[in-house]
Amino acid sequence: MKTVENLRSLPQRARKLARRFAGETSAVAAIEFAFIAPILIAMYMGTIEIANAIDTNKRVGRVSALIADLITQKQNIDKDEIEAITKIGSKTLYPYFASAPSFEIVHFEVTDEASPKAKVVWSVGTGDFDAMPYSQDDLLTDVPAELMVRDSFLVRVTTDLEYRVLVTWVTDVKTDTTTGKNYGFIEMGETYYYRPRLNNKEIKCDDCPT
Repeated sequence: MKTVENLRSLPQRARKLARRFAGETSAVAAIEFAFIAPILIAMYMGTIEIANAIDTNKRVGRVSALIADLITQKQNIDKDEIEAITKIGSKTLYPYFASAPSFEIVHFEVTDEASPKAKVVWSVGTGDFDAMPYSQDDLLTDVPAELMVRDSFLVRVTTDLEYRVLVTWVTDVKTDTTTGKNYGFIEMGETYYYRPRLNNKEIKCDDCPT
């Protein structure tokens, strides 16, 4: 709340400072301005950065939900259509455009047995997930227990984004040689699970990686 109040009061404080500066004939006003201006600018830019990061993080979650919703409305789909849907999802991150999101879409079956298992039917990955699709019949071990309903199908969509802070837009990105991670990035990600909308059956994708 204090950050918001400070932001709202910035124009009024800037006008007061400008009037003082205009009416001052000594060098004191210039010295004050030299000290205060960087602080005000830093507060303003910091508030913008925080607001943009929060908004983008919310959009990452909405992208996962959007992609999962569109895919689960289908009974048959192909890889090109899935990639087109992910491109639509990427556009919803606008006005953020400094880095591209990565998507992992996994369609899996919960087996009909006493101890049900989550078995992969097909999967598609883009960006950082492109080289890591699951194989058919691979078992997923991280599905929430409340979703493990016997003899059912689900689609899991994970969206990952390396959010670039404003200062890195105009400077070279530095990489930690030990961890391989980039400085000036904030890791954002969200996962959604959706059930097929038309029936509780497998969504066919003949050309998806299996």
